[in-house]
Amino acid sequence: MVRRFRARAFRLVPLCLALGSALLLGSSVLAPTAVSAGTGEASGREGTATAITGVRLDSLKTEALIDEEAGTVVLPVEPGTELRKLRPEFDIAERSTIRPGNGSTQDFTTPVEYEVRSRGHESRTWTVRAVEMNSPSLPGYNADPNIVRFGDTYYIYATTDGFPGWGSDSFKTWSSTNLVDWTEHDTILDLGADVSWADGRAWAPAAIEKNGKYYFYFTADTKIGVAVADSPTGPFVDSGEPLVAANPHGGQAIDPAVFTDEDGQSYLYWGNGHAYVVPLNDDMVSFDWSAVKHLTGLDGFREGLFMHERAGTYYLSWSIGDTRSEDYRVGYATGTSPMMANMRNRGEILTKRPSLGIYGTGHHSTVRDPETGEWFIAYHRHAVPDGDGTHREVTIDRLRYAADGTIRRVEPTLSGIDPV
Repeated sequence: MVRRFRARAFRLVPLCLALGSALLLGSSVLAPTAVSAGTGEASGREGTATAITGVRLDSLKTEALIDEEAGTVVLPVEPGTELRKLRPEFDIAERSTIRPGNGSTQDFTTPVEYEVRSRGHESRTWTVRAVEMNSPSLPGYNADPNIVRFGDTYYIYATTDGFPGWGSDSFKTWSSTNLVDWTEHDTILDLGADVSWADGRAWAPAAIEKNGKYYFYFTADTKIGVAVADSPTGPFVDSGEPLVAANPHGGQAIDPAVFTDEDGQSYLYWGNGHAYVVPLNDDMVSFDWSAVKHLTGLDGFREGLFMHERAGTYYLSWSIGDTRSEDYRVGYATGTSPMMANMRNRGEILTKRPSLGIYGTGHHSTVRDPETGEWFIAYHRHAVPDGDGTHREVTIDRLRYAADGTIRRVEPTLSGIDPV
């Protein structure tokens, strides 16, 4: 498994304790001892003597990702790095050697194999590869991305992350014309200044345009609100009360998603533990509670619903597990209507990728580029390399479909996508 501590962290290794010239009772006595990674201090096993415990390289964007079990090292380098001329220096035990030599120039357009040999002539081969790390898409800590296209511009609305207990109290947006270069805009809604019925836990927004107005659905204090603006970047004016104050079957009223079908009818999706969908009224800020459908049978559903349509098939996707868990992931079902008639579970499409240090992949949204017809998925992950469920970052990868219309499993990357 990829180490999730920093390269200079301490770790525990077994130490054989000798009594005189013989081992006590002929067996090893194990005791923990802290060995600083890469210092070359004595270890109690050959496995440590043939280990790579850290990497020094000026062009690293973040720390190297070392998978001890697999014997692999990934070098996440800055975009534009010349991969043909990298000179990594590896932290190994003091009396061990490495070939090719430490600091020697190597061509990393393909993986390079290094052999670490101990003083006792034990050896291990490590496969080292470099990846241009173009992700995350947005700087800093952000989560729950809702990616949309208005006109010829893409927007991401997200939760501002990095607060204990997910304690954000405002929302921002970012815009891009190519899905790679993003511009941050000023705060579009501040709960303290702009919302009378809530002042914290600003989570999981979603936005949509209809009849020249922009509607911004958001979570605040585990209720769902809606605000309106004349521009995708606001300022948004809150409707004055929650759109959803509580769920009929319990669970938090969070994580709104909104979808407009080809006939012009818009729908609201939300839920935590229990999932719901309802047609919105024409004003986009109200609905008939008697029309709410409780969506049951969604395999593993926890939160983070999202709806999109392709070639007459409706794809409802959601997050599975706890966002604090490295196993947070995405599953989906197909249906024949936005209300998920004839629903069929289709399995999971996005999960962690330990070899690249990617964990906690979830709370996603999708968008289609109308010029190329390509689809993309925006989602959050635990920040690489040492994030967690409150320190997440937003990234974008390709979304592909099989010939039968099912979604292919997404391959999470550090490299991200090319500009569209």
